[in-house]
Amino acid sequence: MKNFEQLLADQLAAEQKKNKHKEWGKLGGRPRIENRKTEKITLRFTPSEMNLLLSKSKEKKLKVTEYCRVILNEKKLPNVEQNKILIEYANNFSRLSNFIKSSHFEEHEKKEFLSVLQTLVTDIREKIQWL
Repeated sequence: MKNFEQLLADQLAAEQKKNKHKEWGKLGGRPRIENRKTEKITLRFTPSEMNLLLSKSKEKKLKVTEYCRVILNEKKLPNVEQNKILIEYANNFSRLSNFIKSSHFEEHEKKEFLSVLQTLVTDIREKIQWL
């Protein structure tokens, strides 16, 4: 009788695990995109138009499709070089705050430096333009 109860409990647990996998979908990996890009459009360009499009997309360091999508949606293109510089500054200020936390400053000095650095880092990260 105990073997039967154990076997039944194991089967129920396996069924619940199987249903959980069905409900959650594939576990791990990249999450599913809700707004997938399924629609397609075909455009024809003259060689000069295509060269212009390729050069502008390469200049902005975007794929041609992303560049076209940005133009179509009238989004403002981010300044890639400025973003790199701002990210570098934010990383350096974060490193400074980590150094201050680990070094031999007095507590009131630590609090003052850390508060200033944290506001700087948040301000810089807000200035970064994303697509």
